[in-house]
Amino acid sequence: MNDDENNGSIDDLITYSDDDSAEGFAEDFAENFAEEAPEEEVAAPYDTEDADDGAKEENIEDIDVPYYIEENSLSYSEEKDRGWIAGAVLGVLAGLAVIVIFLSINTGIIGTYKENFSNNFSSIFANFIPDENEYPADNAKKTQTQYKSAVKSSIIVAPEDAAGAVYVSYKNGFLCASQNHLSYISYGGETIWETDTAIVEPLLAAEGNYILLAEKDRNKLCLYSDNKLLYDVDDTDNIMAVKVSARGDAALVTDKASYRGGVSVYNKAGEQIYAWASGHDIVISADIASSSRRVAVALLDTETRAHSVVQLFDINQPQSYSQTNIEDTVIYNVEFSGSMLTAFGDNRLMTFTDGGSIITDIAFDEDTLTHSAMDIDGNKLLSFDNGVSPQLVTYTRRGTQREVIQTGSSPDFIDISGKSLLFSEGRDIYFGSGASKMIKYTAAMDIKKLILLKENTYAIVYSNSVEIISV
Repeated sequence: MNDDENNGSIDDLITYSDDDSAEGFAEDFAENFAEEAPEEEVAAPYDTEDADDGAKEENIEDIDVPYYIEENSLSYSEEKDRGWIAGAVLGVLAGLAVIVIFLSINTGIIGTYKENFSNNFSSIFANFIPDENEYPADNAKKTQTQYKSAVKSSIIVAPEDAAGAVYVSYKNGFLCASQNHLSYISYGGETIWETDTAIVEPLLAAEGNYILLAEKDRNKLCLYSDNKLLYDVDDTDNIMAVKVSARGDAALVTDKASYRGGVSVYNKAGEQIYAWASGHDIVISADIASSSRRVAVALLDTETRAHSVVQLFDINQPQSYSQTNIEDTVIYNVEFSGSMLTAFGDNRLMTFTDGGSIITDIAFDEDTLTHSAMDIDGNKLLSFDNGVSPQLVTYTRRGTQREVIQTGSSPDFIDISGKSLLFSEGRDIYFGSGASKMIKYTAAMDIKKLILLKENTYAIVYSNSVEIISV
């Protein structure tokens, strides 16, 4: 990460012959100086305040300034002044000699001191961030935001089929699911456990102590508690998307034959406890609340113009008890945090109670939503791009706006956990707790995925490896 620097030495700029020394040069200079008489100052014969610099130099050179100093005509004060000047010159030259000698010595106590000073100076200014308030207002607008770039550690691991695997944060690390293989890797890069699976192309979700693994576009479904397999079942329909709750309930979006999609719910024993199919609208997303076991479903109607429907179900009732129609919006994800439901739309952010009451409804009419993320506590991070000034916006669990962060370009990946934010622009990664506390890190290769693991740790997924960064 650090650029190479060419450090020239001042020793290379100062040379001496074998017969000359700094002390000898000082003595010769003082001896010659004592034989000369100082010139008397002569006032300029014209007003120099109104003349330009070129005219001053020309006029001064053209003036003949004769002076006569008779032998032994100098006063006591003049002799004293001449002696003082000679002494001062001797002192300066002696000081220069000491400096040159100091610069030329790179061993012993002097060499150690020079090395320590150089290291400390470089360390201080490597992390120096100028205060924008120190600059004039007209220059502040031109000054780009400065980011710290120091990280505590960087650990490289190489999971099986790193590029084709899927990843999610889990406990004290992250899960990596690839073809017929599942592993759990810690923050320190240690593989805690790994196991073979029956899943070829995995869909992966995790919450609490439960890991849900399903076969994409097929019907195989597996639930794990750490590396212990709790069940392996086949749904009647192909599985399109999965969610799992902290109590082990699995919510599936399925491609149900003769319908526009379906929803299936399994408990941690592998029993199907709820199923529903849509005959009119396309099923886009589904989730189940850990506490109330209410099921939320996002549907899309495309017959006239695109609009969405959010329905809530009780697993003990066949029909929904709440329905909200949202015009001119595509709700692409519904997700519970406790009993609070968040609905992410292409131009809207909404929050609901699990009873179906709307808490927050925020429309994004002028900005294009490019990415969204939410943590287990309901904190949300959204990225917008209006073609002029891309920005990130954080929201609380109930949908209240918390902070706006201007970005240089539209981020490729974003993630959030509490007050910690993570996003990337190309290979540049920014991580921190807000606009004024971001740490920049440049990835070594193209980024396939970012995973925020905890408040000071994240993972970068490359084509052949995963890099774990702690700040």
